[in-house]
Amino acid sequence: MSSSPLFSRILELRGFTDPQKIDDFLNPALGQLKDPFQMKGVREACDRIGEAIRQREKILIHGDYDVDGVTGAAILSRTLRILKADFQCFLPDRAGDGYG
Repeated sequence: MSSSPLFSRILELRGFTDPQKIDDFLNPALGQLKDPFQMKGVREACDRIGEAIRQREKILIHGDYDVDGVTGAAILSRTLRILKADFQCFLPDRAGDGYG
């Protein structure tokens, strides 16, 4: 891989020494994604959301103002809209709601 010495050192410090693993990290493919149901609590969360939709309960999405918080809230909002769920989305304001 052709990169600056600093970038190469950062990769090395993060445990990337194998050229193939470096390439996989820098150029990921969809097939490399792990099964999300392997994460603790994901199946239970999906079951609970499904139950709330079936029971027509109000669902609150509490996102965050950082990039992954906004993206996650947007994806979940879009999915719940498709499923015709009753939901609201809340994204805190960093200045008004504080940090952390």
